[in-house]
Amino acid sequence: MAGSPDVAAHERANHSAYSDYDRVPGRLARGGRDDLRGGAEQGAAKVACMLSQVLGRARSPWCPVILGALLIFADAFCLKDAIIGSLILIRQGVIAGFVGAGLLLIGVPRALMGKSHEVRRQRLRNLAIYFIAVGLVFALNGANSHIARTRAERLVVAVKAYEARHHRYPQSLSELVPEFVDHVPLANYTLLPVFNQFHYFPSERGPHLLYFDMPPGHPVYSFIRDQWIYLD
Repeated sequence: MAGSPDVAAHERANHSAYSDYDRVPGRLARGGRDDLRGGAEQGAAKVACMLSQVLGRARSPWCPVILGALLIFADAFCLKDAIIGSLILIRQGVIAGFVGAGLLLIGVPRALMGKSHEVRRQRLRNLAIYFIAVGLVFALNGANSHIARTRAERLVVAVKAYEARHHRYPQSLSELVPEFVDHVPLANYTLLPVFNQFHYFPSERGPHLLYFDMPPGHPVYSFIRDQWIYLD
C-alpha cells in the first residue's frame, strides 16, 4: 500500500540518497576552491618571503650587492630618459631617488624593528649596501654631468670660432674637426649612443647644441641668444 510505513520509509531513504548525491558536486567544488585558495596562499607566502629577502632580510650580503650593482648599471650608465611617445616617464637618477626614499622611510624602520640583534644587524648591513649604491648613482651622474658641461662649453667656443672665421655656422659638429677641435667628444660615459652624444641642430635662425643631463631639464645652448636654456 502506498501509505504503509515501510513504503514511506523506503521513499525517504531514496530521497536522502539522491539528495546526498546531488550535493556531491557542490562539495567537490568547495573542495577545489579550498585547494586553490590554499595554493594561492602558499604562493603568496613564497613571494612575500622572496621579496623580504630582496628588501633586506637576506643573510648573505651578495644579494644586496648584486641588486645595488644592477641599480648603478641601469641608472648611471644606461638610463637617461625612458620615453614613450612624447611622454618622459623616468629620468636619470629618478629610480635611485625612489629607492633611497623607500630605504629611508620604510627600510630603516623595519630593520630597527627586527626581533633579534642578529636580524637587525643583517638588515642594517643590507640597507647600508643599498644606500652606498644609491650614493654611487648620484656621484657618477654628477661626474658625468660635469664632464658633459665642460665638453659642451668647449664645443660652444669652437662653433663661435668657426662662425667668426667662415661667417656662417657649421652644418654639423664634424666640420669643426680638425681646425677647431681634434675630435667631437662624447658628452658623457654612458652606454646608449642617443644619450652619450652631443646633438647639434643647425637652423637659419641659429643652431642649438643639446645633451642629456640630470633633472630638472636637458641643457640646450642657443647661439642666437648666446645662453643656456633648459628643456623639460
